[in-house]
Amino acid sequence: AKPLISQLGGECGQEALTALKSFKGDIKGDVAAALAEKLASGNDKPAIKDLMDLASARRMKNVAPTVFSMINSSDKEISKLATASLSNFTGVGDIAKVGGLLDAARDKDVIESYQGALESAIHTLSPAEQYSKVSGLMKAARNVANFYPVLASTGTDEAVADLAKAWNA
Repeated sequence: AKPLISQLGGECGQEALTALKSFKGDIKGDVAAALAEKLASGNDKPAIKDLMDLASARRMKNVAPTVFSMINSSDKEISKLATASLSNFTGVGDIAKVGGLLDAARDKDVIESYQGALESAIHTLSPAEQYSKVSGLMKAARNVANFYPVLASTGTDEAVADLAKAWNA
C-alpha cells in the first residue's frame, strides 16, 4: 500500500486513490502516518486532499484526532477540508468534542458540517440515548438552536416536545 499512498497528490494520484479505496488489507496506519507527515510539511495540499478522500471513503476513525487538529489549522483550506469531512470520522467518543464545536460555530456551512458530525457520532446509540446525549449538550450550550436539527433526528417524543416548546417560546 505504501507505494500507492506515495503516489497520492501526484501525476497518478487519482489512479492510486481508486486502487486504495478498494485495497484489501489494513492500510489505516499507513494512511494516518502519511497524512500526519504531509500536514507536518504543509506543502502538498493535493496529497492531503487525496489522503482525506481515502480516509473518508474507508471511514478510518483512527484519523479522527488528526482531523480534529486540522480544524484549527491556520490554513483555511486545510481547516475547511477537515470541517467538511468530519462526519466521516466521528464516533460515540467524540460527542462532547463535536458538541463544543457545534456550539461555537457561527457560519451556516460550518454549523451544518458539525450537525452532520454530531449525527454521525450518535447514530449507533438508541434513540433514547441519542436524545439524552444531545439534550445534555444543549443544557450546557450557548447556541442551543445549532442543536435543533440533531435533536430532531433522534425521533423521540421528548425531542418533539422540546422542539415544540422552543418553537412556542
